[in-house]
Amino acid sequence: MHNPQGHQDGDTPSLGTLVERLINDGRDMLSAEAKLAVAHAERRAVLALRPLGMFAGAVVVALIALVAVHVGIAAALAPLIGVAPALLLVAALASVEAFVLLRAGKAALARALDQDGPERNYTEGSRDDEIEDY
Repeated sequence: MHNPQGHQDGDTPSLGTLVERLINDGRDMLSAEAKLAVAHAERRAVLALRPLGMFAGAVVVALIALVAVHVGIAAALAPLIGVAPALLLVAALASVEAFVLLRAGKAALARALDQDGPERNYTEGSRDDEIEDY
């Protein structure tokens, strides 16, 4: 009498049957690990949404505060140099602030994207060559 494993009762399974079981078990384990990794990634993404919303809210409040500071500076300068020159001066100040932040952000992004990782293009040379240079 044959059972579902492909051998008779009481007999030891053949090498082919054992290899087939090993392959099937490995495939099942790999599939389960992939599903677990996806579940972990989804959970982390959901957990990150609330703090990201808080950061966005903080940016909006900071922007409102920055506008209020600029309006205050313009109001303080208006009696001294006039309303239009005060607004132009504050606008120029805001433009300089934006330019400085833009340059700093661009440089930081370039550094972050330029870092060599394990996926480095090996046509430039291998890591072993660099180690020998030291």
